[in-house]
Amino acid sequence: MKKGLIVLSNGTADLEALDRYNQVVENIDTSKYAEVFKAFASDKIIGKLKTRHNISIPNLREGIEKLIKIDVEDITVATLFLIEGKEYEDAEHVIKEFTKQNSKPNINITHAALILQDKERNYEFIDKISPIINKEEEIILVAHGTSHPAQRSYYEFQKCLRDKGYDNIHIGTIEGEPSFDKIVNQLKNRNIKRVVLQPLLFVLGFHGKKDLITDNPSSWKSRLIREGFEVIISDKSLSEIKEVVDFIVNSQY
Repeated sequence: MKKGLIVLSNGTADLEALDRYNQVVENIDTSKYAEVFKAFASDKIIGKLKTRHNISIPNLREGIEKLIKIDVEDITVATLFLIEGKEYEDAEHVIKEFTKQNSKPNINITHAALILQDKERNYEFIDKISPIINKEEEIILVAHGTSHPAQRSYYEFQKCLRDKGYDNIHIGTIEGEPSFDKIVNQLKNRNIKRVVLQPLLFVLGFHGKKDLITDNPSSWKSRLIREGFEVIISDKSLSEIKEVVDFIVNSQY
């Protein structure tokens, strides 16, 4: 049976971050796939890449059609999403449409890194991100965030970190909850003076850099400094951790 793999992410228009996605695809064991390539969930980002840099990246629908044209019979969509929010649901919807219209190919989608009400999944993910966490430093892990109900995943993940003895790690989001103010209150209540700011993002694009680690006055780094904290920056992204990518790509459907 001819197999294909689509690595689906939100996408980025940052060329440095785009190269990171390219490396993710290149580092995957492709021996069992006839074709492996990346697709982006955001048509806005796809448009920016085409307009600014003349780079063409397919969306999920186009990616599936591309594999169908070369007679791929089994397609795996590996989702580089932290939670199963709107982008994940949109991907599921696209796959359901194809499944209704065609008996072939067989299309499966892997889970995001975190799944609602799945402690074991959270515990596994904690093990996979060991290169960016420890129990000695106060660490703020900052995800993108969402207004989708899947934001509960962040709170569940925080609880699982506590279960594993990581009382020093705090989960925050750029958009949504847990918010910057909540994290700051937690830290001040514990009389913390020094923190490590670690993006919890698959790649660090324009958005992540500006909102988290630059000297922009509105970045988390700048705001934390104004709140009186000494801030240590880590810019390692999740896609740079091989165990994390393997965890997603080889995830059960």
